[in-house]
Amino acid sequence: MQRIRLRRGQSPHRAGGKIERGPTVPYFGEPSSSFFYRRWAAAEPSSAVLLLHGWGEQSGYFHRFAAELTRDGSDVWAPDHVGHGLSGRHDGVFDSVDQLVDNAEALLGRITAEQPRLPVIVVGHSLGGLTALGLAARNPGVLRGLVVSGAPVAGPPDHVDDDAVWSDDESYVDNVTHDPLAVDSEEGEAALWRAVSAFLPGLEATTAAIDPATLVIYGEHDVLTDMKRAAQWTSTLPNGRLVVFPGGYHDILNDSNHRAVAAEITAFVRELRN
Repeated sequence: MQRIRLRRGQSPHRAGGKIERGPTVPYFGEPSSSFFYRRWAAAEPSSAVLLLHGWGEQSGYFHRFAAELTRDGSDVWAPDHVGHGLSGRHDGVFDSVDQLVDNAEALLGRITAEQPRLPVIVVGHSLGGLTALGLAARNPGVLRGLVVSGAPVAGPPDHVDDDAVWSDDESYVDNVTHDPLAVDSEEGEAALWRAVSAFLPGLEATTAAIDPATLVIYGEHDVLTDMKRAAQWTSTLPNGRLVVFPGGYHDILNDSNHRAVAAEITAFVRELRN
């Protein structure tokens, strides 16, 4: 398969068992298996959101989206996946989607221990969307809801043009282009599609058991999944609803219509917690 260039043109934390407090968010984990995460705290939280980023991204790209969620009353917790941001070598290399689910599950345990009365909604973008689905399948009855955006449910695409548009939001594109932690790695891309291809058959077998209400979001011009396939896949979810944003691109949470996307998600979260 032709190489597909997926790179788009506060204080750190680790996770695992041992906790070290930073200015606003903790690190936890043993040195050999730790991962970084951020936490954005709402003034009076009435829900918790676990936010899982996509391949080639990192949690810091979602400050703007997290601000919308915290203003609406959600605490937001967001790890950097293995091989991204401040979790390892930021080369995009990780073992499997299940490895990312393990880390998300560890952070979920931290959230529910610290905030046991808050409903938890998981928001996952792209690779993070697959991770969110794996987390829900592994933890029936635990999550109040899911938001899955831009998930590559069709598997590796045959071809993506080098000049493909991932987002048309200038601020986001500038942020990624000048990020010293940005991922642009052939090895990482190979790891991504190897992991996705290994994960999807198992997901198809467990989709019917994913019980939380699920909001599925795509941009109309997503370069990894066509909208016919997105609709077909959403129909297999027991409680799925598809929203397609006209004119939107793959990185829909950080696209030029990010305000409308955030409004759709915050309304969904508000409905679930009421």
